[in-house]
Amino acid sequence: MPKNGVLTPILSDRVISFISGKKHYGQFVFTTHNVLHLDLKNYMKEQIYFVTKDIETLESEIYSLADFPEIRYETTKIYKFYMKGILG
Repeated sequence: MPKNGVLTPILSDRVISFISGKKHYGQFVFTTHNVLHLDLKNYMKEQIYFVTKDIETLESEIYSLADFPEIRYETTKIYKFYMKGILG
């Protein structure tokens, strides 16, 4: 890991590839601000979650990409929907 403690996009992709390639019965949960991880080539819709915070009440809400029926598996650039505010 770099000295500043930042997980670079290249390193995070390698970690995910390593975990995905192993035979195991556990799960790997991670959080990221890297929108490039929002793809349906490596993940299922049910594996991608978003968290939003209400600025007035400071309450957080968690919801799944699967909650958006208009997002289909043929859609490859989920981050474009996210950046446009369509996903919250």
